[in-house]
Parts: sequence; C-alpha cells; structure tokens
Amino acid sequence: MQKSNAGTLGAARKSGRKAGEPFSILIVDDQESIRMLLAEVFQIAGFKVQEAQNGRMAIAKFSEHPFDVVLLDLRMPYMSGIEALREIRRMDQEVIAVMFSAYGDQANMDEAKRLGVRRFFSKPFDIELLKNHVLEQLQ
Repeated sequence: MQKSNAGTLGAARKSGRKAGEPFSILIVDDQESIRMLLAEVFQIAGFKVQEAQNGRMAIAKFSEHPFDVVLLDLRMPYMSGIEALREIRRMDQEVIAVMFSAYGDQANMDEAKRLGVRRFFSKPFDIELLKNHVLEQLQ
C-alpha cells in the first residue's frame, strides 16, 4: 500500500488539529485483528491512529484527546458502540462517526443514524469502501 497525504485534507476542527496536520482517528472494536487491520490502513493513509478495545476505553481516550473520526463496532463487552457514541456525542457533536457490525439490526441502525452516523457497514466489510467513506466525510 502506498502512503498518501489524505490524512491532512480539509480544515481544522475542534479536535485541536491545526490545518495541515494529520487527521486523528479512534478505532473501537473488541476484535484485535480488526483494530490492527484498520489501524494499518489509516496509518498508511496518513492518519494519527489510536485504538480502544471497548466503549469504556473509547470514552476515556476521547475525553483525553478529541478525534476527528471515530470508528465503532456495534457489539462489544461492557458497553455497546451506540452507548459509547452517545457519551462521545456529549463531548463532541461534530466528530465523524462510522459504525460497523456483524449483527446490524434496524433498531440499532436507526439509533446510529439519530446519533449522526451517516453509514453503517456490515462485517465483513470492504476496507477500501470504509476508508473512502471516511475520506469523503473529511472533505
């Protein structure tokens, strides 16, 4: 994979990122292999990447450092992606949120939409489609 400068597109937002600095992304999934794969894809694309293995950890990381993008799995131990996103939205209404799951049901997809998720990806998902969606949202 070739490194791009896509991680620096767009204007600064309240994450504290200055124009020209890489975008930051928080990847939240209880499956380490998914986190590692997504982290590699977004690091190659020029993003600053952090990971959390559950919703509680995601909230703790977000409270320490706001992110430009949050990728969340729906089903995780201790706290669902929806519950975590509710808390994250209390801290930042503008963060771009993308959800994915192997267990997507209509009620959760509707709630995700209400919380500002523009696209819900079903596992297994196409990594390039997910990456391109994130990049489009940042423009």
